[in-house]
Amino acid sequence: GFVYTNFHSFWRFISDVRLKANFNHSYLSATDLAFFIPTIQNNKLNVNIDGEINGSIDRLQFRNFIASTGSHTQFKGSFGIKGLPVKENIFISMTNAGVQTDAYDLEQLIPSKGLQKKLEPAGLIVFNGNFFGALKDFNATGNLVCKLGLIKSDLFMNLNFDDLNQSTYHGNLALENFDLGKLTGKD
Repeated sequence: GFVYTNFHSFWRFISDVRLKANFNHSYLSATDLAFFIPTIQNNKLNVNIDGEINGSIDRLQFRNFIASTGSHTQFKGSFGIKGLPVKENIFISMTNAGVQTDAYDLEQLIPSKGLQKKLEPAGLIVFNGNFFGALKDFNATGNLVCKLGLIKSDLFMNLNFDDLNQSTYHGNLALENFDLGKLTGKD
């Protein structure tokens, strides 16, 4: 529902009207999500969601949130989003979040020539950690576990959704029992 001081709050809906919602086995279409994630514009995947949303549009809080799509993709955690509805102003802050996916689902979410083939050897990919920043420019810290081994990361990423090969990052990566040869095709 909506929480507001008086009817005049609706003149500044984005900042002055609070949303309070509990989702239980709810559904979002890929068309709705394309506003926030432009790479899925032509995608047919839909997202099932559970959790609580509270706050104004420009300062939303998501608690106990679970979102799943595809065969193996799921997000679990609590996080905040500031800056909506302007995509360029979006800032996401999440701690102790969990994400899992596989090569096929990831290719559906981020279409990129050859991505699925490159990541297939990894199998199920599970990341637990923190994320702070914009959709294209962010800091991610945490652990990624897959069939190939463990990656511990503290990275600053700058993604180029038009050409992922032009994306850049800097920071620290530590590989433990990780088969890099299988990932690169040089085993």
